[in-house]
Amino acid sequence: MLRRLNAVFFVLLLASCSRLEQQYAEIEKASGEYDQLVKMSDANGIADIYTKDGIFTDRARGRDSIRAFIERSKHIRVLDHASTTLNIHIEDGNATQDGVYNQVAVINGDTIKTEGKFTTEWTKEEGRWRIRKLTTRPIF
Repeated sequence: MLRRLNAVFFVLLLASCSRLEQQYAEIEKASGEYDQLVKMSDANGIADIYTKDGIFTDRARGRDSIRAFIERSKHIRVLDHASTTLNIHIEDGNATQDGVYNQVAVINGDTIKTEGKFTTEWTKEEGRWRIRKLTTRPIF
C-alpha cells in the first residue's frame, strides 16, 4: 500500500513539475514577444499584452493609457531592446518575473543606452499570459 501511495505521489509530482515548466516557457515566450513589440514601438501590440487595468511603470494605467503613452513617444526610436530573466515565481495563475534589460534608442538625435532591472507581474487571462504591472529600475 505504501509503495502504491509513493508511486501516485511521484506521478503527481512529475505532472506538477511538467506544468510549471510549461508555464515558465509560456512566460518566457510572452516576455520575448514583449521585447519585440518594444523594438517595433508597436503601441497597439504593447497595450494588448497588458491586462485591461495593467500598469506600465509609473507612466500609464490601462490599455488605452498605455497605447496613448507609446504613441506620444514616437520621437524615441528604439534601435535595440532585450531582456534576460533571472527568476520567475508562479502561483495560482499569477507570476512574478525578475530580470535585467538593456535598450538602445535615439532620442532627439542622441543615441542613448539604458540598462536596468525589471519586475513584471503576469496573470493568466483568457488563456494568455498578460502583464498586470511592469516596474523598471534603470542602472546609471
